[in-house]
Amino acid sequence: GAYLMVVSIAGLALYAGEKSLFWRLVGAGGNYLFVLGIFGSLSRGVWVVYPAAFLALLAGLPDGTRWRTVYNLGLTAAAALLVAGRGFPGGMTGSSTGYPNPALLPYAVAGLALVLAGEIAYTAGSRWLASQRTQVHRVFATLAVVYLVGVVVAYISYAAVALPSGVGDTVPDNLAARAQAIERSDPSVIGRLVYDRDALRIIRRYPIFGAGAGAWNALYHQYQSSLYWTTEVHNGFFQTWVETGTLGFGIYLAFWAFFAVKFLKAVRKERTGRAAVWGLSLIHISEPTRPY
Repeated sequence: GAYLMVVSIAGLALYAGEKSLFWRLVGAGGNYLFVLGIFGSLSRGVWVVYPAAFLALLAGLPDGTRWRTVYNLGLTAAAALLVAGRGFPGGMTGSSTGYPNPALLPYAVAGLALVLAGEIAYTAGSRWLASQRTQVHRVFATLAVVYLVGVVVAYISYAAVALPSGVGDTVPDNLAARAQAIERSDPSVIGRLVYDRDALRIIRRYPIFGAGAGAWNALYHQYQSSLYWTTEVHNGFFQTWVETGTLGFGIYLAFWAFFAVKFLKAVRKERTGRAAVWGLSLIHISEPTRPY
């Protein structure tokens, strides 16, 4: 799930800066597949982190590209949810075999077609608005678009009330259950806090140079406060701190700080391809904090 989130953010950044309709269609289709995979991964950590990463991406995008990017993510997420409601009876596979569920393919293709059609419609609408020569025409054209969007929203709201069974099928039970289970008292969240606490115990034992590569997996049984099995700390900072000590951890932080400053300067200076530069910079800067 974490890797799908990374490539999705990178794809949105490339999409935002693209002027060619063909490549925007490629980007929209690719991002739809990434979002579909994120839903199918059932990774609550990614579901929590993704909105923050997306907002950070929006903050650095050039003017004139933000609304299009928001529209693209909304469109791909809606299509992915529709597919998930029909093709995710048990996650991405729908069985214990680990292989993709064949029943998902027709719905996935239909969702892709919906995303491509939505992208073409958005492009056509944008060009039509831009073609209105006078300010008055643009105002009326904008009001017309807002009216149409309002009609669509009103219809969806009415359908949600009038057709509750159909809407209920949109979000599968396993996705809804996983989303509702996101809270601080969740065993997964508590487990990660326990890992962090036990990692600090190892760090106190090997404070300067650390315990070496692979130290967590080799030593955590001696320091664990309760019985569990995990090969990683699930925290990039503490994993590095355990293995390299305070000295190595300080170098690690200094490296990322230097990297962040250099890339932020490049973003400010870059004019052509600024969206792509910002998106890729964001991915590199956030790498140490990504969920495992």
